[in-house]
Amino acid sequence: MDQTYFKMFVDYEKHLKLLGAEGCGRVVFALFDYEHGIQPKLEGAELMCFSFIASQIDRDRESYQKRCQKNRENVQKRWESKNTSVYDCISENTKNTKDTKTKTKTKTKDKDNIDIAQHDPFFEKFWEAYPKHMGKEKARKAFAGLRVSESLLSEMLAALEVQKKLPQWQDKQFIPYPASWLNQRRWKDEVEEIPPEREDWRGGGPRL
Repeated sequence: MDQTYFKMFVDYEKHLKLLGAEGCGRVVFALFDYEHGIQPKLEGAELMCFSFIASQIDRDRESYQKRCQKNRENVQKRWESKNTSVYDCISENTKNTKDTKTKTKTKTKDKDNIDIAQHDPFFEKFWEAYPKHMGKEKARKAFAGLRVSESLLSEMLAALEVQKKLPQWQDKQFIPYPASWLNQRRWKDEVEEIPPEREDWRGGGPRL
């Protein structure tokens, strides 16, 4: 199940108040757009405020997905334990070997898939190009789930080259985790063209 909310912490209030009512409204609505995979069109202080809140949303989502995965594993363990004798955990029908063979075959297949994913050259190209090297195994799983073709990889890399120039990506703490970027299909974001004088927001201009 996808997460249906995001957190707004009390200490955001002092930052949002500085934007005024209209600026605050634009940032809040931009956060909802961000949850739907839409790249916001903000500038200046509004963009900065949005960026640190969006970064926290990414971290919360990672934590939520981790909890969901742990819960699924616990449910699976409980289900498997119930599929045995109440007293000695011995299968009720020891002559039935069909289930055992099926499970062994499935585990072998899963292991083969993991081995292939570990040596995916497409993923290594993506990982080398992505500017934030954190959560590699989660990113690898997300990448494998997308079944990336050569054309899709080219689309991803081209999008990354554009997004690397975004003002909020100049500080790594505001760059989405690789797994989040993949899961949200962020290579499809519409990015407003950045004028040459704004390509490096850390340059001669004032920083908000």
